[in-house]
Amino acid sequence: MGRGAAVVQGTLAGAAGAGCMSVLRMAARRGGFIDATPPQVTKAWLSERTAVRSSDAGLGHLMDSVVHLAVGVSGGAVYGSLVGQGDRPSLAGGVLFGLGLWAVAFGALAPALGITRSPLRGTWRETAVNVAAHLTYGTAVALVAGELGHQARFGAADPRAWRARVG
Repeated sequence: MGRGAAVVQGTLAGAAGAGCMSVLRMAARRGGFIDATPPQVTKAWLSERTAVRSSDAGLGHLMDSVVHLAVGVSGGAVYGSLVGQGDRPSLAGGVLFGLGLWAVAFGALAPALGITRSPLRGTWRETAVNVAAHLTYGTAVALVAGELGHQARFGAADPRAWRARVG
């Protein structure tokens, strides 16, 4: 598998990982652990600095999702460029990647830009949700990128077997 294929697989895996994070954060919001998701506050931050505004709830949700998907696929592309050319990257490596992204994004970048508070100034619940979301993201990215790489390298199963083992 070439580096370009690994980047594409990482990009696709980043989209899947972003979706997993969104589900976790929505559950955390419903449970009262957080008041807003990072894509929501990022969209608000961008809206304050640009002419892009939305009073329509549907468009607002779309903008939140586009922001998060863009960040997720970008992270996945970085992951794809970093993984070795091996068959299946370790899930532990994905976990470390997710934690690294959390440290850079929430420990430095977002607080420096004024998007969110530093984890040192936030609540333990905010930090727990963000760490859990990034652990989920990193695991999902490693799993999906690894499986896509495995399928590309070894091919799909015999189509006749799909009838019995489709999940």
